[in-house]
Amino acid sequence: MLEEYAQRLYDRASWILVGYACVGSGIGAALAYVPTIVWFWRDGDLRPPADPHTATVIVLALIFGSVLGMIGRAKGFAYRLREQLALCQMQIEYNTRGSAEKL
Repeated sequence: MLEEYAQRLYDRASWILVGYACVGSGIGAALAYVPTIVWFWRDGDLRPPADPHTATVIVLALIFGSVLGMIGRAKGFAYRLREQLALCQMQIEYNTRGSAEKL
């Protein structure tokens, strides 16, 4: 039972990292793309908006994805710590159970 609990904690920690990195990439890409849209609507002409520089979108997406990925990794660390504590408790119980039965 404790192994299953520990595995769920580990999986949750991994998904937190992935989730934060994806959200950060989306925010970075939006921050790079939105000024182009705003500029288009401000001018009010019917020309299509200028394409944002692809490199700018990619760089901001990577930067924000990395930063939020590091934040997610820090949050996931708490789950990994709880996982290790659960596994240690399980091992302590396993090690002490045999000596208690001998008494």
